[in-house]
Amino acid sequence: MCMEDLFDDFFKKTGRGGRFEYSALERREVFDHFLRLGNLIIDTLRASSPNLPKPYIDFINNTSLNACATKISNQYIIGINFGTVLLHHDIFYRMLSHKEVFTEIGDSSKETDKNRVFNAQITDFSKIVLRPESDDDIIPKDRTRLLVAQMLEELAFISIIIHEYAHIVFGHVDYLSTINNNSAIYENPNFDTNLKFSPLLLQTLELDADSYSASVGMEWLKMSMQNQQNIHPEMRQFFSNWPDMIKYWDIAAYTSKRLFGYEPDKVANYKNLSHPLPGLRQHINLATIASIFFNKNDSDFASRTAVIGRDVAIAVESAFEKISEQQYNTDSFMFAYTQEGQDQLKLLSNNWNIVRPLLEPLAFAKLAPNYTED
Repeated sequence: MCMEDLFDDFFKKTGRGGRFEYSALERREVFDHFLRLGNLIIDTLRASSPNLPKPYIDFINNTSLNACATKISNQYIIGINFGTVLLHHDIFYRMLSHKEVFTEIGDSSKETDKNRVFNAQITDFSKIVLRPESDDDIIPKDRTRLLVAQMLEELAFISIIIHEYAHIVFGHVDYLSTINNNSAIYENPNFDTNLKFSPLLLQTLELDADSYSASVGMEWLKMSMQNQQNIHPEMRQFFSNWPDMIKYWDIAAYTSKRLFGYEPDKVANYKNLSHPLPGLRQHINLATIASIFFNKNDSDFASRTAVIGRDVAIAVESAFEKISEQQYNTDSFMFAYTQEGQDQLKLLSNNWNIVRPLLEPLAFAKLAPNYTED
């Protein structure tokens, strides 16, 4: 049986909808593009480390927000719900087509102040309910803002692919399969299959995958900056310096994590979730980026990355408010700076020291070092 059929059979049996066959779609080139992008990321990583596994990447026929890493017949798999692509596309187009969101990008005066959706964090594309405006209203009218919206959905997709690949590369999938035969790791924290494992273990693995996503993301940005000829001429300005590149990476990554992981009642239940709160995940992202520049002996800029990330989180929260009926709410982000949030990060770090030796025999790459107490 070919991988397409195995993929289809696996996700049908798990009730997720099978393989998404998009070849007959009018806009099939969109999914072709993201599939090529996902494979390009993996191939780029494997070019310098050929021992890394080559996963089969495909889309799951499901309109909800989710992605997963698993193993089918000894073949590693990364599955992305096609709804994940559509929901990220919608959120970034909706943001950049609003004249009060990211006003420093392009000419925001060309945009509208409409386009409100009842809930910007809806996790199923089939349930999105729009105001009675034309579809043109959620396409940024300013060309620069349109291109930036497309760039952000690409960066978000890249961060998801790297994150899922980390679950494979660092032995997460194989380790969980030693505990339970179903070794699929889903990105949606509401997914009930994750409850078979302890929340502390799952959050620790997510910390590891988030850190890898940020680390590889910085390498991808560096490569983009060094190969300007491969970037659309109108977009080269956004890949010309580290502050801007980190800003847009953070916008994409934090928006994605907000989509996947935040509901108001979850802050109080942070210890029992399968994923750390988005604010904690953003903290991990910022800490990883800062450590990269500290290791390059650029401590001044390393400190600036935290400010960039903080400003991005506030801007994204404001954007969610402006494009929806939701209220402005920074509880999840600010939680990372409370004593409880810091204690949870410390708990995850300490648990990493316990989990790391269990993963090491199964990993294809060097794992992050043990964390040390301050």
